Amino acid sequence: MPVGENSQIDQLAQVAADPTAKPFLPVAQAPRRLVRKMLPSEFPQAGIEAGSMSSYPSLPHSKKQLTDYARQIGFQLASFESLRGAKVGVTTFVEFDDSLENATPLGNQFAEALVSTLPVFGVQVVEFKKTKSIKVSPRGDFSLSRDVKQLSEQVGMDYVLVGTLVATRRGIQVHSRVVSVRDAGVIASASTLLPHLVLQQIQP
Repeated sequence: MPVGENSQIDQLAQVAADPTAKPFLPVAQAPRRLVRKMLPSEFPQAGIEAGSMSSYPSLPHSKKQLTDYARQIGFQLASFESLRGAKVGVTTFVEFDDSLENATPLGNQFAEALVSTLPVFGVQVVEFKKTKSIKVSPRGDFSLSRDVKQLSEQVGMDYVLVGTLVATRRGIQVHSRVVSVRDAGVIASASTLLPHLVLQQIQP
């Protein structure tokens, strides 16, 4: 008989002779409990806010703002030689649909951000919403209007900055173009993506 088997029998005999020895039984493992993930519709019943389950960091800690993305667009556009010394009017960014006339708070805010940003990069912006005169009233003093009859007839624009907003899974894709007033030619363009995290912060 091999030596290994003989030593194994001796060990078993010692265990069998020991009155305090206990049988070796496999330890039963408790069955794993399956846990179902909660549905968003079940959050209110459990006292959980839907926003707290998001995988994104909390909104107040985001370092990016709308003006940061407007600077990206402004920097890209200002790199085109044709814009140096030219007068540009900035219009509202609209949703990319059949009408191209659906304005949103985001489109208006982004356009306003570009009006403030473009001059920093050397682009001359023309305010075509300026009225013929300053309107003074108890509510305040006004020089801007969306009433065509109150606007100045000549503003001397060379180009118009137009833009569209396209919804994607990652956020809103912003496309901008600088178009010639004389022949409608596109002389500059730039794009950027506004992530959903930033969009939630800038809602009015």
